[in-house]
Amino acid sequence: MTPRRWVRVLLAAACFAFFLIYSLFVGGMTGWSFLEPGPARLRDSAGGLVIAAILGLIGIGGARLILGWRLLSPWLLLALPIPILFGIDALGLW
Repeated sequence: MTPRRWVRVLLAAACFAFFLIYSLFVGGMTGWSFLEPGPARLRDSAGGLVIAAILGLIGIGGARLILGWRLLSPWLLLALPIPILFGIDALGLW
């Protein structure tokens, strides 16, 4: 692997880690509510869950673009588990 490729891999890993950790942070902030778990709490935290999903998409998409791979792929689905799990938690099903 060339040095240029190593730099790209390290930058892609940094982009991926930063945005997915930030997505986890934003998703976790949706759990801070005075409402009881249920549909009302899910509605209250919907905006944060959408932002968490977008941050995950940015992290995965940015890493793929830095590496020179095509943007649209099934790997983008990895952005969804964080908001889905926090949505389940907001519903009180966890």
